[in-house]
Amino acid sequence: MIENYLTKTFSSYCKKIMEQLNYQKRGYEIKKNEKQSYDSYAASEEILNSKIADNTTSLPFKKVVITYSFGGYNGNYEISSVPIEQQRWFSEALDVWSDVANIKFTLVPKVTPSNICFRISLHKPNGQISYLSNQDMHLDSIPCVFDLYKHNDILQPEKGNYGQMVLVHQIGHALGLSHPGNFTNIASDIYSPDYLQWKKGRLSFWKEARYLEDTRQYTVMSNWSEKYTNADFHGAYPYTPLIDDIYAIQQLYGANMEARKEDTVYGFNSNTDKDYYSIKANDKVAIFSIWDADGNDSLDFSGYHQDQKINLNPDSFSDVGGLKGNISIARDVIIENAIGGKGNDIIIGNASNNIIKGGAGSDIIYGGMGQDTLWGENNIELSALTKCISLNLI
Repeated sequence: MIENYLTKTFSSYCKKIMEQLNYQKRGYEIKKNEKQSYDSYAASEEILNSKIADNTTSLPFKKVVITYSFGGYNGNYEISSVPIEQQRWFSEALDVWSDVANIKFTLVPKVTPSNICFRISLHKPNGQISYLSNQDMHLDSIPCVFDLYKHNDILQPEKGNYGQMVLVHQIGHALGLSHPGNFTNIASDIYSPDYLQWKKGRLSFWKEARYLEDTRQYTVMSNWSEKYTNADFHGAYPYTPLIDDIYAIQQLYGANMEARKEDTVYGFNSNTDKDYYSIKANDKVAIFSIWDADGNDSLDFSGYHQDQKINLNPDSFSDVGGLKGNISIARDVIIENAIGGKGNDIIIGNASNNIIKGGAGSDIIYGGMGQDTLWGENNIELSALTKCISLNLI
């Protein structure tokens, strides 16, 4: 009886571990509703489509220093400079890109010629969010005009709202990234959320998207909801480049190998000095992808009470804080340690020597292939797959 119980119990744990290991598995062997899955390399080619399809850009396209300014315009569209209270969010939207790529943004006075110039439009007849004249990719002067008349979120951008995602998305365009696939005649991101919902009534992800991962779970350059790939941000939006954006932008400019070479904590108790990699008690949501150059690093989700699924492997997703697929680790990034929350968590280690703390709750932990140390406050259920561990119950 006991042997059968243990066999069934470990079988159940192993099943949950395998489900998590295969969670969001991608590649050419996978299709959903006849929609082909792409790996991160193939997806990055789609995001870089206009730069590589006609061989007009040599990769990697590196321009380390890019200047920007907050300028005005005395034309017919009531375009003015960005208010000081909004400039912080525009600058942070630049920072999330330079954080992952070999780019340095330098603010210059608005009277000085700059590579990127941010402007605010109170009203434009066609409802556009931005105007980007970067077809030749010279980055000589790229005006980014944001329509506040149609997009009030731009007035008060913050982590997780539509306005901050728009800033990150449009700067991605200014840096040379495209919508995945061919959206030349659609350009649906130029419309307000309400209009976009109406227009999507005529458009179908399953017909229009070129590949399965063309969603905002994988790329902030997408026009499609994360729900198409079974993630769920509960109506919020990403505020950093995501897994496929990071790989794509690094093909153009190279990777930022100076980013956080020390031991770094992401999430609660973060030492990144980056608001977008930090989670505070009053934060409504957390939706970001991690790029890290070196060090012995940790994910800390100890402040959440929900059941969580945390995966330390590169190119993987975690379900954190009640959302699904909202935290990801970029390709080639090694995060060594994880701290769970107060719920019943499933935590997956990687090939490194992991320290995994389950926290309160009944947790299932798979340490991976390294020499791992596992800690639990209440109860740890170990997958039968786990090897080479030091177990501590406190």
